[in-house]
Amino acid sequence: MILANMALILYPNFRYPIQNVLFLTLIFTFTLFAQVYALFRYLGRSHRLLNNALEMMNADLYSISPSGSNQYHSLDELNSTLNKTIDSFKNISNKYQSQLNYLELLIENIDTGIISINENNKIVLQNSAIKKMLGIEKINYLDDISPKHSVLSKTIEKSNHNRHFVTEIKIGEQKQQISIKISALKLLGKTQKLVTFHNISTELARTESEAWSRLLQVLNHEIFNSVTPLSSLSNTMKMIIKNNNGRVKTQAELKDEEIQDIAESIETIHLRSSNLINFINGFKKLAKVPPPKIEQIKIIDLLKHIAGLFNDELNEKGIDIQIIAATDLEINADRNQLEQALINLISNSIYALEGRENKKIVLASSKFDQGISLSVRDNGKGISVENLDRIFVPYFSTRKNGTGIGLSLSRYLIQLNNGRIRVKSEPNEGAEFIIEFN
Repeated sequence: MILANMALILYPNFRYPIQNVLFLTLIFTFTLFAQVYALFRYLGRSHRLLNNALEMMNADLYSISPSGSNQYHSLDELNSTLNKTIDSFKNISNKYQSQLNYLELLIENIDTGIISINENNKIVLQNSAIKKMLGIEKINYLDDISPKHSVLSKTIEKSNHNRHFVTEIKIGEQKQQISIKISALKLLGKTQKLVTFHNISTELARTESEAWSRLLQVLNHEIFNSVTPLSSLSNTMKMIIKNNNGRVKTQAELKDEEIQDIAESIETIHLRSSNLINFINGFKKLAKVPPPKIEQIKIIDLLKHIAGLFNDELNEKGIDIQIIAATDLEINADRNQLEQALINLISNSIYALEGRENKKIVLASSKFDQGISLSVRDNGKGISVENLDRIFVPYFSTRKNGTGIGLSLSRYLIQLNNGRIRVKSEPNEGAEFIIEFN
């Protein structure tokens, strides 16, 4: 309509006498201004509708939405569409707000302490459990932890990657064992650390109690099995060497078969006593392990050294040993204790390979997300399912003459050096013992 009106302004100049041109031009010019004004008013209303809707969404004012009727049908349609859009945003916002409220309530009510730290060491998330655990009422920055737990604060600040460790902190009047896990993550392009604190003192106490219970059962079983025949044999010899009135028989009164019985009984007592002494010596090995002396160990050198110790035995038994390890991998541990643990594992593999063909042991090392792993793998007879959970129990052994100390001692030595050990095996498919260090 505006374009047509502009054409009509020029049309009289070519069609009518000059005296009528001015009047017609004024009429069409006035009409043109009215049309332009109406256009701007229409555009202004559209702009205000969009602007108000966007401002409300930016301010999270989803309860207010544009309304009213307009003289332009297209504006009514725009208004309706904006109302529907705002309602959709409102529903989505309510849904995510409900989920956020649920997560906040969940985090607040769990026993695990949680803090989230941004790049400026500001605490952006925390729950009541962490305040109670650290004994601090207000934690705004990581430095707020320093007065009571300076080492812990520095450890968290310097950790730029995922890490898991156990430490001891004082809660109230008691010292508690706390498992701490640090996770580095990126949110909206910004790095944050999520730190969780879990009090494992109760679990450790229960596990320790169960371990003592199992150990006492083993001790009771072994000692009872050794002492019972000793008591029986000593009573038999007493009956042989004494007559009916309790007097000790002379040499002449003893028959040859009685002397033979006494000799056999003494031999049996000696054997059972020796076994009991060996059992107690094995217990002393577990009880008297010295604290680790930490040093930097190059893994490839360690594995080569261990393989060299078994060189003659492996050649004699036709066992092929292979080493797979990068030359730059290093760990911090007590070298002697780690060597002893690996020696026990390789000895187990040698035993598992008896009677097998194509005997093979593989010593390997590799990196994983949180640290370095060592493994001892063989293609022997494997471990039965029912024994997998029992192989690390002290004095449990599947060998005829086994003491049951090797694997339990190996696990203890590895744990002393802040490592952990696990096993993967299937019957007749071999076994793999994996040692992991963070």
